[in-house]
Amino acid sequence: MAWAGMLLLTLIVSQVRAAPAEIFVVDGGSNIHARILDAARSELEANGSDVVLRRVPGATLSETLTESERPALVVTLGTRAAQALDGPLPVPVLHAAISRTLYEELTASDEPHSHPLGHSALFLDQPTVRQIGALKAALPQLQRIGLLASVGRETLIEPLARAASDAGIEVVDAIVPEDGLLIPRVEQLLRYADALLITPDPALYNRYTLQKVLLAAYRQRKPVIGLSGAYVKAGALFAVHSNPAAIGKDLGIRIARFVASDRLDPPGYPEHYSIAVNRHVARSLGLNLPSEKALLEVLRERETRP
Repeated sequence: MAWAGMLLLTLIVSQVRAAPAEIFVVDGGSNIHARILDAARSELEANGSDVVLRRVPGATLSETLTESERPALVVTLGTRAAQALDGPLPVPVLHAAISRTLYEELTASDEPHSHPLGHSALFLDQPTVRQIGALKAALPQLQRIGLLASVGRETLIEPLARAASDAGIEVVDAIVPEDGLLIPRVEQLLRYADALLITPDPALYNRYTLQKVLLAAYRQRKPVIGLSGAYVKAGALFAVHSNPAAIGKDLGIRIARFVASDRLDPPGYPEHYSIAVNRHVARSLGLNLPSEKALLEVLRERETRP
């Protein structure tokens, strides 16, 4: 009888452990978010993680969390989804595909969460060392890089300036005090800098200003280094970026590690990334850049050095 009881208990525990972890996902409903989610599911399946990703509207999230059953984790995809969360939640939260700047703004006033590691993030932007490394690999002759930031976001310049200095690149920077001065600042900066490196500053760079910035730089025969493939398509010379498949893969890895350990990874940058080059812009500026594959190999080799 004792062994039968032990067997029953083992079966019960096994069934409890076999229950899949439910993850609530809040996103903006865009095609990009759907691709990220598909890639995350594929990665979880490849890892053998027993996880259910359930899309939940941000507007009804609080009501859903008041029910008796709560998810193991809430994941947000994109800026709007992250901003839609109203204060700390009774479950851990992982913000994905947002800038580091936004994450720091979101968490600056948060009260401590109930979970030991209550919130974390998978950033959309790339680490500064990777960005500067790409500059060195693509434009070895470059001596000075231009950086701009809006009022209140001056800290965006500091880590890039340190990484550039460590790589032997001089930094020319400026603060843009108001919207109307963006293009004059770009023109002034590029009189001295060899290229403009876009910072993840939404107050400066958006769909309304990007073309003006690119045209101002092109008139001075200076390249603009972007943040994503979309920047490159618009006219930036190149960008180190993580596409939706890469972000989804990293997201799946982070979710799998959380399910296995019940602890979120610290906030961090994408581990998987690629490089996009606008060859038309390169030819127009008389620049001969290595292939995307060659640039990627150089970057990855540098990142694996001890």
